[in-house]
Amino acid sequence: MKTCCSMIAAAALATASAANAGYVGVFGVTTSTGFSDSWSLGSTPLPDGSLLFSHQVSDSAFTASGTFFGEPENPSLGAAVQVANGSIEDITFVVDFTMPIDATSVGQSDWSSSVAASLNGTDASLAAVVASSLWTFQADGNELVSFMPYPFELTVSGSGSDSAVEGGIGTTDWAGVDALALRLEFVLSPGASVSFNGGLSAVPAPSAALTLIGLGLGLSHRRRRR
Repeated sequence: MKTCCSMIAAAALATASAANAGYVGVFGVTTSTGFSDSWSLGSTPLPDGSLLFSHQVSDSAFTASGTFFGEPENPSLGAAVQVANGSIEDITFVVDFTMPIDATSVGQSDWSSSVAASLNGTDASLAAVVASSLWTFQADGNELVSFMPYPFELTVSGSGSDSAVEGGIGTTDWAGVDALALRLEFVLSPGASVSFNGGLSAVPAPSAALTLIGLGLGLSHRRRRR
């Protein structure tokens, strides 16, 4: 995992340098229907100094969109991901995003993180993939925190919604880390849609990532700790 993540980050940095367009993130979607693709996303600078990445994909069986906020020099990554299953079968999704970072001056630092999941539909279900989790943050391929691990599940009986949120804190040495990534692995029932909001930031955190962390912590009516 670390080698793969490093290679993606190196390729993104090389692409960005060649295009003189700043940092480039890599967004990927793979499903049990046979769909698999990834996209290199250019960044848009925001007034608070963070970067914005965004992409949407539509397929005959599903739609998926991701909006990501990152700050490479003060490691942080916030995300808002929405996925809808338009098919008549359960679909297993793997959604990931990798952003190259330059954290050589950060050193040892505390971090905080949270994620919220909100399921909508009729007789709907959202479940973590076996032996996996719904949401994982990685630093250069090394797992920092994993939220909502298997056998986690959200369910809706009849029409409605269900939601959950988790938060975590920790400390890591950012020296030599060249990428920050998130990965979602889950099974979504037919006709259902799910929204994920959250983020991870070194402390102190930039406002964009903090906003998404706040959205995550305020979304749910129940809370589970990892």
